[in-house]
Amino acid sequence: MFSEQPEALERLEYQILEQESEISNVENRACFALHCIQMETQLVYANMEVLASALQKMAEYERIAHSEVSSAAALQMLFCVFHFFVLAFFSA
Repeated sequence: MFSEQPEALERLEYQILEQESEISNVENRACFALHCIQMETQLVYANMEVLASALQKMAEYERIAHSEVSSAAALQMLFCVFHFFVLAFFSA
C-alpha cells in the first residue's frame, strides 16, 4: 500500500507539470497572436494613404477604360447602321 503512494504522487506531479506546460504554451500563443494583430494594425495605419491613393488611381483607370469601351461600342453601332443603309441603298 505504501509502495503505491509514491508512484501515484509522482504520476500526479507529472500530470500537474504537463498541465502547467500546456497552460504556459496557450498563454504564449495568445500573447504572440496579440502581438501579430498589433503589428498588422500598425501596418494598415502606416499604409492607409498609399492604399487610398492606389484605389483612387484604379477607379480612375476603370472610368477611362469604360469610357473608351463605350466610345468604341458607339462607333461600332454607327458603322453597323451606316453599313445597313449602304446595303439598303445599293440593293434598292
